[in-house]
Amino acid sequence: MHSVALVLSLACCLMAGAVANPPVLAQSEHVAKLIEGAKKEAQLDWYTSMSVVDNAKYLELFNKKYPFIKLNVRRVGGERLVTIITTEHRAGKSLFDVVISSGVAPSLIKSGIFAKYLSPEYKYFSPGTNDAEGYWADTYTNSLALTYNTRMVPKDKVPQRWEDLLAPEWKGKKIAIDTEPYEWFDAVLRLMGEKGWDYLKRFGEQELVVVRGNNLRAQQLAAGEFPFGFSYAHQIDRMKKDRAPVDWIGNEYIFIVNLLHPVFVSAKAEHPNAARLFVEFCLSKEAQQLLVQLGRKASSRMDVATDVPKAVRFVPEDLSIYDRINEARADIEKLLFRSTASR
Repeated sequence: MHSVALVLSLACCLMAGAVANPPVLAQSEHVAKLIEGAKKEAQLDWYTSMSVVDNAKYLELFNKKYPFIKLNVRRVGGERLVTIITTEHRAGKSLFDVVISSGVAPSLIKSGIFAKYLSPEYKYFSPGTNDAEGYWADTYTNSLALTYNTRMVPKDKVPQRWEDLLAPEWKGKKIAIDTEPYEWFDAVLRLMGEKGWDYLKRFGEQELVVVRGNNLRAQQLAAGEFPFGFSYAHQIDRMKKDRAPVDWIGNEYIFIVNLLHPVFVSAKAEHPNAARLFVEFCLSKEAQQLLVQLGRKASSRMDVATDVPKAVRFVPEDLSIYDRINEARADIEKLLFRSTASR
């Protein structure tokens, strides 16, 4: 009797395990079908704004996993890339199968350019980093952080809260910000609520330095043209390795805004299986971990490890800001740029 009971118990456990873990099997069958279709299609047209350095490593990993797909890459800057795919759509054509780009507005996403594709990998992503309807999910982030020149800001003066930037000593061209700081501006209002409006007004009274471009701003920060600026954390880390006197700030109070780079499948993809297989690759733990290893400070995928302390607060941008650009621009001009001069 005991042996029969044991057998029945083991059988129940195995059945329960099979029921509890169907996604693994389902996902493998799903990917296998995509691979079968992608082999017949044999190629993929990919538009991207990814940097040349990261792009090369990304391609290397993809080609290693899927050598039967010829990947045709068109690399263009984010703003221009959005213009290209919009122009193609208005002309009634689509020359890409899949695109990775920042700055894509929800109104554009749902305009008919892109197809829905709910990847099984979505469940691993943090809130705000994928679309519930299946139009997109984040592939990598540019983490926009408050940065500083270590020679100009003593350790005991490094801000621990946003309010610390309002001190009199940091007034008068001491803090550099982009000409289009939409994502950070929006994050302040989302996280601070009504208090955010008052903070932004007082922040603007610090007489900010307005500098277009993250690269230029980071270089000027390192050169000592101002003590603080907003730059990408991974860029600052690379400069630190070259002994530049720069660092970035991040804790539970001074949050870092993650600028997302979603992946989209074309609604008119000539190679639909290869496109969806590429999405599976982009969202995989292996591909996400690679980009962290290349220097990205955060991943939208929750099971990817980084070297950043858990106390650091990362906040994903809200893509809807790109549908509110005109409104945001007017508020930014009124609150932040009243007493500034662009460089």
